[in-house]
Amino acid sequence: MEVKAVDHSVQVEMGAPANDAGACCTWLDGLLNAGADIDIAAFNDYAGNATAVATKYRTTLDAHGRGTTPIWLGEYGVDPRSPTVDDADQVALMQQVLGSSAPIAVAQWYNLRDDM
Repeated sequence: MEVKAVDHSVQVEMGAPANDAGACCTWLDGLLNAGADIDIAAFNDYAGNATAVATKYRTTLDAHGRGTTPIWLGEYGVDPRSPTVDDADQVALMQQVLGSSAPIAVAQWYNLRDDM
């Protein structure tokens, strides 16, 4: 990886796929099989299953000998454009992610206030 050739101390975060549960972890597995030198595995989730995806990411990273690679939930939330979403859904998802034992080192809420 070119950036590591210039400065090995630079932390490289992988590009974060969104809503990867169905094909999890095809993207991550492909990157690692190709020799990607990532320091942070990241994904985005608007499907409400971030904890399950993080657990699958950990399994994939472990299978590649990357047991110490942190997992970042780059963006998550409930799509505010859905006609059935209300503030309680947003709160429930936040509590699920932040209160779980899923291997998520960083979680970044996309939009604290729905303004759509």
